Amino acid sequence: MIEVKNLNLTNYKEVLTLWNDEVGFIYPISEEIFLTRVFKCDFIFSSYIAYVDTKAVGFIVSKINEINHIAWISLIYVSKKYRKQGIGSNLLEKIEKEFRKKEIKKIKVGADFDNFFPGIPCDFVNASNAWFEKRNYKMIRYTYDVVSKIDRIKTYEIIDKGFSFRYAKLSESNKVLDLLKSFSQRWYDEGLDAIKNNDFETSYIIGVSKEDDSVVAFLRCNQTELNKKPYNITWYQRFKKLSGIGPLGVFSEYRKLGLGKDIISFALNTLKNTKTTDILIDWTGLLEFYQLFGFEVWKSYIYTEKDLN
Repeated sequence: MIEVKNLNLTNYKEVLTLWNDEVGFIYPISEEIFLTRVFKCDFIFSSYIAYVDTKAVGFIVSKINEINHIAWISLIYVSKKYRKQGIGSNLLEKIEKEFRKKEIKKIKVGADFDNFFPGIPCDFVNASNAWFEKRNYKMIRYTYDVVSKIDRIKTYEIIDKGFSFRYAKLSESNKVLDLLKSFSQRWYDEGLDAIKNNDFETSYIIGVSKEDDSVVAFLRCNQTELNKKPYNITWYQRFKKLSGIGPLGVFSEYRKLGLGKDIISFALNTLKNTKTTDILIDWTGLLEFYQLFGFEVWKSYIYTEKDLN
């Protein structure tokens, strides 16, 4: 008999054990990251564990933004031994029913705030894609995480074009936030989150005009010592000492000056002077651009979503 219970702080370790025992060799999730991405996330919604004879065999984690009428399936998994018994369908149907009550218009798989994945991992393609398609989810396009060993990255010369590159100061946060918001509400929210967690000055690199001190470019550069680990260092347990780069943005008036390449060069030069062994750039489609710096595809994901009527 299948029993479904709420996921909470008393039983979440059963979920972690199930996940890490079966797929942790590919995507290890630490307790720190799970607690942060689930219970400390402002968008967390109904989440459940499925049991068979008191054994946790599946779970689903969902999030919701009622203002924008968007919801996310942050994580869903059923143990290999208990598939094709309707457990995953039961969990998904239960969540979708609750989404409808909240008048949600669109569901995305992954790509949530404090996400584990930007989409369905292609490592799970045979188990996940067809399953979601049968339930009217659409596969939209691919996105990628790319990596490079630090010893493959050269030291880059940055030609003086009238801009300097450095880590931002907290006193400059409003300038940086304005730039982030011009690109993406999500990037803006992540900037606010970095300030809240005292990570702003140690993770945001900026390009500054020497003429008027305006902030014209930004790049987030993350190391595992941050108080809150962002997505691009989620899988740090797979590496000896991982650092993450991204997102990146250059103000529209300055985009043909090569400042994107310059700010990445500055970040890579900086990371070469740390204990970093590997660098990951997440959630990108700019493969040719990052290949110029020696990065190659590490993981692939498919953006997946469903419209609710």
